[in-house]
Amino acid sequence: MPRWHARLCSEQRLSSGEAQLALAALNALPGPGVQSAVQSLAAVCETHGLGREVQVLETWLSRR
Repeated sequence: MPRWHARLCSEQRLSSGEAQLALAALNALPGPGVQSAVQSLAAVCETHGLGREVQVLETWLSRR
């Protein structure tokens, strides 16, 4: 997870707020707030044109 977050931040040039939101969402994925976490992470990805990643997140959530 830390490697993916680092790549997301550096390759997409996330703002500090986006980086914090993405990290918090990644950390929340295994917990009870998984739906909110996916929505938050998908929003960051969508803002940066990462439609494929959004689809992966939504598919993963629907299969849980």
